[in-house]
Amino acid sequence: MVVISKLVEDKEYEPEDLKHLHEVLLMILKDFIAFCDDHEITYFIDGGSALGCVRHQGFIPWDDDIDVILFRDQYDKFMQYRHEFDDKYDILNMEDYEYYCRLYTKISLKNTCHGEIFDNNTDYTFGINIDVFVFDDIPNPGLKRKFFTLQFEIFRKILWFYEVTTCDIYLSKNKERIGHLIRFLFKMFNINNRTIKKLGKKLIKKSKQLNSDYVSSFGTPYGLYPFDKSIYSSYTKSKFESLEVNLMQDYEKYLNINFGKDWRELPPVEKRQNHKYEGFDFGKY
Repeated sequence: MVVISKLVEDKEYEPEDLKHLHEVLLMILKDFIAFCDDHEITYFIDGGSALGCVRHQGFIPWDDDIDVILFRDQYDKFMQYRHEFDDKYDILNMEDYEYYCRLYTKISLKNTCHGEIFDNNTDYTFGINIDVFVFDDIPNPGLKRKFFTLQFEIFRKILWFYEVTTCDIYLSKNKERIGHLIRFLFKMFNINNRTIKKLGKKLIKKSKQLNSDYVSSFGTPYGLYPFDKSIYSSYTKSKFESLEVNLMQDYEKYLNINFGKDWRELPPVEKRQNHKYEGFDFGKY
């Protein structure tokens, strides 16, 4: 058991470490793009990576990850051929790993380490990785969406508590005691990795039965952001560092929804957040 005072260290990356990390992440993204091109899979650069693509033509200078996203049918095709990555990457997903319950996938570089706490006491290890999110249908605005969102929020909180109590790392002794109580209650009510996966798959199944104008990512830790499908009706090629990536055609609308109207302006230094992982092992890379 480990108890730490902070989950995120209040420190900056050494510039050479962040530069090295960016180089490795770009290598993973390049391999992912080549894989998608080979199998005619459509993806979009996503999240902070999309913001960086438009505002910086690459990484947000202090960012430390890469996000991509696929519609469900394209993700299913990606999963169909995922084992072609086996020589170089672990494709972390809930189908192949017993204790991985997240509703998105990580392309994790073998024989590296990303300093992630949430792989303690699991059957997987986070290497340096990029996140592959999935777009699923959500109900159009109205009562059905509110009910669906409530179901998602319940799932999200159960997953969060499960991951925290599984890794057994807490912000304080008091939260450690609460965590052990939650873990006891989970055990008493038979809430475990299999239960959580069933809840997640139930959400995905309900989504597949919808004929909606809106999608969202069930992998987000921030709640459901509804996006009109028209934003993703096509894509444009855009520069991301040394690569060309797929950027959603209506990227301004996307960025306004995700980051607010002032996304073109740099945030003040105190709000320039990243994951600030404990450390890295770059292996041979």
